[in-house]
Amino acid sequence: METNNLNENIKVKPKKEHNIPKLFQKLLKYTKHENAPTDPKLDSVISTVRDMTPWFYDTIKYILKQKTKRIWRYYKQTILKYIFWIAVISALVYFVNDYIYKPYFLIKSKPQIVVKEIYTGEFKSFKRFIEDVGKREASGDWDVESSNNMLGIFQFNPSTLKKLGINVPKEEFLQNKDLQLACFKYLLRTNRKDFEKYIMKYNFRKMKNIKGVVTESGILMAFHLKPADAKVFFVSGGAIIGTGDSKGTRVNEYIEMFSGYDIDLE
Repeated sequence: METNNLNENIKVKPKKEHNIPKLFQKLLKYTKHENAPTDPKLDSVISTVRDMTPWFYDTIKYILKQKTKRIWRYYKQTILKYIFWIAVISALVYFVNDYIYKPYFLIKSKPQIVVKEIYTGEFKSFKRFIEDVGKREASGDWDVESSNNMLGIFQFNPSTLKKLGINVPKEEFLQNKDLQLACFKYLLRTNRKDFEKYIMKYNFRKMKNIKGVVTESGILMAFHLKPADAKVFFVSGGAIIGTGDSKGTRVNEYIEMFSGYDIDLE
């Protein structure tokens, strides 16, 4: 009776299953096949390796676990110090790259090599840019005022002119071609500075909902058309929103239409 009770109290642990890679399991299959004889010598080696495999995995797992605990226990402060300095250096590199290197060095040089690789064809002149914008915006008429009160050949919003510091009467503005051209150039300079990060990120690149390659001239005209819609378009990577201008033209169409011009504001 006592022996039976002892046997009942003994709990046999189930055999532990090991997560052995499938490829390794296939290699350790015995050489049993209906069209080929078995290889006793090879099967013997396979049997030995199969018996050693669980021990090998358990041993490696134990070593890694104990070494990790030991390293963390005795080198925790050093590890945390390295992580801290890596984070600081990474943040510094990001800041220098985005706020110093790109704005003050890359923006001043035209990457001609990149242009030749990606943008096919010659850049159209800035004079051609002015002419094409004028034709698209106001059919080339300098003294036009649209039904929604946009003014001149570049169709300035009166509120935009106020922000630029232009307080002349409407009639005088419409009759002064030099003033309109100067305002447009000043607006391009302002937008180039205000939306510099979009130019640096998307200039000479392809984007969703854009045929061809995006260039600086197209980006500037997108912000001239609808600044709020243009921001959403670039931030989202190509989402088209809004109804566009009075003609129904949206920012992605302006980017396509006015890409490929040389913006020379010197």
